[in-house]
Amino acid sequence: MRFASRKFSIGKQPSVRSDSQNRLKSNIYECVDAYLETFIHILHMDIFSRAARENIKMSLVQYFAFILIALLAAFCQNLTGFAFGLILVGMTGALQIVSIADAANIACILSIANSLLYLKKSPRQSPGKLLMPALVSSLIGLILGYVSLSWFSVHGLNTLRLILGISIFASAIALLLINSNTRQLSGKKKTLAAGFLTGILGGMFATPGPPLVYHLYSQPLDKTVIRQYLFIVFGVTSAARLVIAIGAGELSLNAIILSAIAFPAITVATILQLKHPINLSRRISQLLVTTLLIATGSGLIYSSLNAILEAR
Repeated sequence: MRFASRKFSIGKQPSVRSDSQNRLKSNIYECVDAYLETFIHILHMDIFSRAARENIKMSLVQYFAFILIALLAAFCQNLTGFAFGLILVGMTGALQIVSIADAANIACILSIANSLLYLKKSPRQSPGKLLMPALVSSLIGLILGYVSLSWFSVHGLNTLRLILGISIFASAIALLLINSNTRQLSGKKKTLAAGFLTGILGGMFATPGPPLVYHLYSQPLDKTVIRQYLFIVFGVTSAARLVIAIGAGELSLNAIILSAIAFPAITVATILQLKHPINLSRRISQLLVTTLLIATGSGLIYSSLNAILEAR
């Protein structure tokens, strides 16, 4: 499958595009082509065993809904440095497109890919002395969070969805209360605490953002530094969580396939945002993401409470 619109031969070209623009256009077309070919290949060709196909019970509408959610999550993360897992896991959980465990694993895979792409393409910034304490404590909290997810997945799925909804809603409220007027960096203890709480949420839902985001956006740091700091921490914790999931045999074929389908789409979104950044103020970016999080958290809380009450 190839786009017929790549070449234009009508009359004289009005202008000569720069090499970087041509490369960007070529990369986007290649990504979209690969994405469409992979998507159609997966949907229409007999490439999986019967057992694999039986595990994939999504309609075409659900596939496209998932891709749109992944694009929205990537857009928000590239804009603010966080919210990829919160939006992906929260919205797929609210719409019940995939299980929370699968959504968390998908968020890890895509978050790693998006973090590597963003850090490779963006100008380097020094994260400073706050990075290592946050990384160490988040990895410790990650183990506790993952164990909690395994228990709730077996003993209380609707309770797990309720906890996720409350976490997302509380995160949104916390973001609204951020005070960015601090003149001095916080001490190591606050960074360790923020990292530990980040790890717990990352282990449970692959949504490690809120505690560390609240902590960093309260510091006297440039938003570019904060974004790169968050991409590093989230990339490392996502990789660690994925290793744990693989070791425990909990990375399903469905999660791998959906990650492969969504990856080209979020790659295109990230390249476009890096080449043509949207310059919004920190406050407007926060309000945009907060609105999405409140809507997602509220939907999860409502649906899970209904399910719990009906079960009684």
